[in-house]
Amino acid sequence: MTPGEFYERVLAYCSWSRASVTSGLRSPERNAAVHGHERSMHLVGLAADVVYHPNPVPGIDTAKHFASRLGLLLVRESDHDHIQVPY
Repeated sequence: MTPGEFYERVLAYCSWSRASVTSGLRSPERNAAVHGHERSMHLVGLAADVVYHPNPVPGIDTAKHFASRLGLLLVRESDHDHIQVPY
């Protein structure tokens, strides 16, 4: 999947869930500053973090299922959802 195809799918997810992207493509410096993994998919434009404020957060099973239908992997973190291409 190209970064462009990935972001089209992220936008479809955001449209469905009423989420907003807070982080996408990161430089190595920005990734280090936010304590991102050294091999983060953010570094190659294949990961995004989303938040739902002030909207309600969709249930994890529902969110993962919809993301999966788009060919995406969703990981719920403490204050956001992380979406990336599957491993």
